[in-house]
Amino acid sequence: MPHDVRPRRPWRATIATIVGTAVVLGLVALLAFGLDLRREVDRAGGPLAAAADRAAAQVDPARPAQAGRVLRETGHSARLMGPGGRVRVQTGPAGDVWSRGDAGTAGAIATAGAAGWTLRDGAVEATRTLPTGATITLRERLAPGAGTIGSAGPPVAAAVAVLALLAGALAWILGVRRERRLARLTAAAQALGGGRPAPIRAEGRGGWRALSGAMETAAERAGVLQASAEARMEALGAALAPMA
Repeated sequence: MPHDVRPRRPWRATIATIVGTAVVLGLVALLAFGLDLRREVDRAGGPLAAAADRAAAQVDPARPAQAGRVLRETGHSARLMGPGGRVRVQTGPAGDVWSRGDAGTAGAIATAGAAGWTLRDGAVEATRTLPTGATITLRERLAPGAGTIGSAGPPVAAAVAVLALLAGALAWILGVRRERRLARLTAAAQALGGGRPAPIRAEGRGGWRALSGAMETAAERAGVLQASAEARMEALGAALAPMA
């Protein structure tokens, strides 16, 4: 009994293409964002690390006034913390926020192999520990949103979504064409097996064209053989008719 040869809709291939494209493009975008962020913070990180080294060699934690003068001369936001974590001296804008978290995955890419400074959420920090156990930290703020993915996130996400949908649409079109071609070849093969060779033409490229060309040749040959057999049967019938 012939099977149903209606073309199926390639939902699974389309969904897999959309998801796979979105994941790959997302990883590429994240890597590109991290490398771009690395170039930006390198400009601040290098001088900041050098300034922190100079300040660490001059600061005397036991003399807050002298420590404050040294930290102000660095030109960066800075603070001196005692061994117990208590802030002793802090310079820079009064509204400068120090309690920031790390910059996430993009920050990890941006700081890969970096030495002497750390990328925080929205700022670059260089910390040095003094022989007394105290620490000094210099801080340089980046442009608003430069240290986070929030500024470029929505446009990048929109671009990834559009490209993933376009890839899914292309996969859908190619899948539909493939299923229709397969359905035509299956119907032709079933007709050929049932003794009813149907005309079919070679189409597609590569393996598809070779297969459809072979089916075309087989259908033509079967048609010729069937016509010859029918002609012989008619001749035999005409010869046997008078004998009745």
